[in-house]
Amino acid sequence: MTDLAPSGPRRPRRPSALELVVLIAVTAGLLAAGVPAFVRTVRTSMLAEVPHQLARIGRAAAAYYEREHPSADGPQSRCLPPTAGPVPERPSANPVDVDPQADEAIGAATWRALGFRFDAPIRFRYGLRVEPSGCGLEGRSLATAYAEGDLDGDGSLSRFERVWDGRDGRLIAAGVLHERDRTE
Repeated sequence: MTDLAPSGPRRPRRPSALELVVLIAVTAGLLAAGVPAFVRTVRTSMLAEVPHQLARIGRAAAAYYEREHPSADGPQSRCLPPTAGPVPERPSANPVDVDPQADEAIGAATWRALGFRFDAPIRFRYGLRVEPSGCGLEGRSLATAYAEGDLDGDGSLSRFERVWDGRDGRLIAAGVLHERDRTE
């Protein structure tokens, strides 16, 4: 009669060299496909703030443009304040709370006149270029809102712009969001 009971603890089987090579190859393949996709996803999520904040700056500039402004000669319309920004002075890798109306902000008076504040922490620096400023403005490319950010930490900035034209007493977005060096 044979004894079927184990005689002691069983040793685990060691994987063969071939099994290890296959495991390493599969892991490397998954990493090769997954890491670039992950990096693209992170960069895309970082960019999500840009169109949102540029649209908000444009709406604030359009509301200012369409209001009447008191002056010594009577109410004036189709006005834009002077250029403002960039705010903050440097973009950040991590979202930060920024008050563009703070006294130390570049163009704080313009941000105040527009009534503009960021509605969430930001990574990019934002500005509004107005050419020319003043009242009675009508024509092409009166205002350009822009965002600049360092997406990969190399010191090189990506730039995004949105242009607004003055037509029929309104400030209207002209074209699409322009990108320069989106991923540097």
